[in-house]
Amino acid sequence: MNLRKVLRFSWPALFAPALWFLAGAGGAFPLNDDWAYASAVRRLVDEHRLRLSDWATPFDLPPIFSAALASSVFGFHHELLRLVTLAWGLAGLWLLDKWFREEGVSVYDRGLGIATLLFCPLYFVLLFSFHTEIPFLTLAFAALYAFRRADRETSNQWEIVGSVFVGLAFLTRETGIALLLGQTLWTALDRRLTPFRAIRIWLPALLLGGCGMFWFLAVHGPTWAFVNYLWGGTAKHLSTHGIVSATLLRASGAILTSALFALPLVPIPNTIILGAGLRPAPTRIKPRLVPALVIGGLSALFIRWNGGLPFFGNTWHPGGLGTLTGIAASEYKPILGVWSSPLTWSLLGVAAAAGAAFFLTAWRKMTSLRPARHALVVWVPLALATLPGDQFFDRYILMWLPLLLFPAVLGNFRRGRFARLIPLILLMVVSVAGTRDYFAWNRAKWSLGNKALSMGYRPEEIANGVDWAGWHYYDERMAALRQVKPLSAIGEMEWKQGPFPKVFITFDPILFPSSHLLAIERFRSPLTPPSTAQFLFLSTAKATSLRKR
Repeated sequence: MNLRKVLRFSWPALFAPALWFLAGAGGAFPLNDDWAYASAVRRLVDEHRLRLSDWATPFDLPPIFSAALASSVFGFHHELLRLVTLAWGLAGLWLLDKWFREEGVSVYDRGLGIATLLFCPLYFVLLFSFHTEIPFLTLAFAALYAFRRADRETSNQWEIVGSVFVGLAFLTRETGIALLLGQTLWTALDRRLTPFRAIRIWLPALLLGGCGMFWFLAVHGPTWAFVNYLWGGTAKHLSTHGIVSATLLRASGAILTSALFALPLVPIPNTIILGAGLRPAPTRIKPRLVPALVIGGLSALFIRWNGGLPFFGNTWHPGGLGTLTGIAASEYKPILGVWSSPLTWSLLGVAAAAGAAFFLTAWRKMTSLRPARHALVVWVPLALATLPGDQFFDRYILMWLPLLLFPAVLGNFRRGRFARLIPLILLMVVSVAGTRDYFAWNRAKWSLGNKALSMGYRPEEIANGVDWAGWHYYDERMAALRQVKPLSAIGEMEWKQGPFPKVFITFDPILFPSSHLLAIERFRSPLTPPSTAQFLFLSTAKATSLRKR
């Protein structure tokens, strides 16, 4: 047996335990909005019916079915759902490796590209969640790979396969349909677009997507998020004054933040990092100095004008990685000053400006080869499809990062092998430390909530964040609201209204006096200060003063 071939197919499975250990991803709880998708899996396993949460937009069907299949074998568990997402993500990385290898990219360069995506803080933390971004990216990579095979081999079958994967991507996130626009545009620019080719590109995806949409609208029925967020929120955003400037702001922020995360792909000469005694590796891409300085300067001014990075802090922010929930979580969460220091984020802004200066000035040469141009044309509509929504979360930047990653890897130019490892190692440290901190924080939060349950409190009597409330009683309260109001008249947080909670779980050590303290949960993580951080588990004796504040 050829060991080399075995490793080509098995390295994702070999990496999975190491990545799980690095992330410290254990814990029987959902993260952020995971509960909305996990509830559909639990119903499918326990009740054998598919019912999406009102909190979720359609569809997330491939991840839900894959998680339900795993749960039917091993039993429902939040850790299992995260393992399913990890499997999706590693499958996508394996597919990228296969694609890069077929395009003649060296082992070192394709390994660097895959590691850059893997250890992007946004990708790494979401790899251990049950959100839609990771499975969606894997299906989008599969569609792009199939379309590239069709382009390289002039194969009708691969066009159909690519269209099927687009349909599956659409059934995960609706923006996936934009890949069809990209492939059609590429075929038209290449002067190979015919009616039959257009049918092959569009028909399978439209059939899959059309069946899914018919089921959702006619059989399942719209969810609250579909009515108020996907359609209502998008329409509201598009009709606001200054929509053009808002869209340009989002796009500019996405490009700059992507440039920061793609820094390991910038050909920094070895001499800059390791000293003048080393001979720099030759590079075919040398951005012109004046345009680079102009773009870098404008980027720095833009970052300064917007208050620095991150632009859309939700998953990656001065409070760590991951979305924070709980009473005053973002204000009182303890974290090392190095991470949350304004100087750190100012330096990140400078690095993002420098990265943008390189990528934009080297754009023409990076896309000189056909595989890079094809990947870029197909992917651009998908990135643009993230802009019109009511909100632009920073995790959407994962749809923009490939616009820099693909041309840089497929551009086939040589770079300083040692120097470019420095930003990659820094990204690895940030991703691993931030993810471990996020899980440690959530474990403590949920541990205290479960202690309150063991004392006889009901879930709705415990203030412990949206994820706690959503998992325990969202479906019940939304079902009641549906009986008395149309979906469009239900407020986003109306389901949380009820009697004032009896128990509060918070970071603030002075929000309540010690006489009202019921329990303390201590936790350690790579980002907490040397003095151990603590959660406070509090009773209602101080509820009135909290309300006044």
